[in-house]
Amino acid sequence: MRCLLTSWECAKTVVTDPVALTETPAYLLDLVMDTRLRHLIVIEDGLCTLHEGTSLLAPLLNITDGIIGEGTDVYILVTTNQDVRETAPALLRPGRCIDAIEFSPMKGEHLSKWRKDHDLGPTTEQEMTLAELYAELNNVRPIDLTNTNNIGFGR
Repeated sequence: MRCLLTSWECAKTVVTDPVALTETPAYLLDLVMDTRLRHLIVIEDGLCTLHEGTSLLAPLLNITDGIIGEGTDVYILVTTNQDVRETAPALLRPGRCIDAIEFSPMKGEHLSKWRKDHDLGPTTEQEMTLAELYAELNNVRPIDLTNTNNIGFGR
C-alpha cells in the first residue's frame, strides 16, 4: 500500500474511518470534484460500509460508473479483511471493479525465498501471512489465544 501511495503521482486521500464516511457521503463527492488531477482514494477496511442500503454505496457507484465520475481520473481502492463477495454486487460488475486482489499466505518456494531474503532461517510452517513474517522479522510474539485468563486489564 505504501509503495502504491508513494509511486503514483496523483492526489491521494486515505480514509481510515469508513463509518464516518458513510455519515457524510458528500465528502467523497467533494474529493472527486475538488481536483482535476488523477486521484487515488483509499478506503481502509471499507467493505463493512459497502453493502446494499448504506449511504456510501450510491456516491461510490456514481463516481465509478456514473455521470459524476465521467471525465474524472479517480481510482478508489478499498481494503478489507473480509471476503470480497460479501460486498454489494453492484460494485463488482464489470466496468466498476477493476480487480479484486487477495493476499494469500505465502507457501513453498516463495515463502522460503522471502525468509532467506530477510535473513530468517527455515521454518516448519507450511504457509505464513505477510503479517506473521513481519512479526517474526521484528521479534513480535504472537498473541496466545489459548490463555483466556489474561484477557483485559491486569492488576
